[in-house]
Amino acid sequence: MNKATVNSMTRLIESLTEESQDTTWVASTLIESLITAFETKGFDFNQALENAQNNLALSHQLAPLDQAIAPDEWLSIYKEKGWTQEQLADRWGYKKASGGRRIRQIKANPGHQPHFIDAVFGLPVKKKKDILEMEVMTREQFKAIYKAKGWTQETLAKRWGFSDGAHIRSTLTNSFRPHFMDAVRGLPDLKQYA
Repeated sequence: MNKATVNSMTRLIESLTEESQDTTWVASTLIESLITAFETKGFDFNQALENAQNNLALSHQLAPLDQAIAPDEWLSIYKEKGWTQEQLADRWGYKKASGGRRIRQIKANPGHQPHFIDAVFGLPVKKKKDILEMEVMTREQFKAIYKAKGWTQETLAKRWGFSDGAHIRSTLTNSFRPHFMDAVRGLPDLKQYA
């Protein structure tokens, strides 16, 4: 939004609040003014509003992941899906001796390595007695999943805090860690916002 538009809207809000301190009245008057302005220009206000809501939802999905989830939320997600800290460490290939410590480190700051946020969303739901083995995924399957959800190597690298798309390629070539399989499954589907 340009500065002139912001200034114009600010003046309108100031004039409305001078007339009334009733914030509901001010808001409804602003909305009526917007609808009238849209209709005068021949635009469909409801379609514009729907587009704005979709863009807001997309921007939330694409928000920097270190701001998107708190440590206690990360913990509650895997627990609600039926996982313990030890089972999660085992699933993601951490040795028994260090696995619990590694999960606690991730839990303390899931945004430090943002792909762990998508990984926890990609975990399957587990019942108490289930033993869920990690399904083996090829690099081609991994790539097909993120492409099907509308991601590129570059956008995925940006989301997960890697320097560039080449880093994704390198990571998958050199050390295809199991949590990346859950992370790619947990990615939001960008195509639903297109």
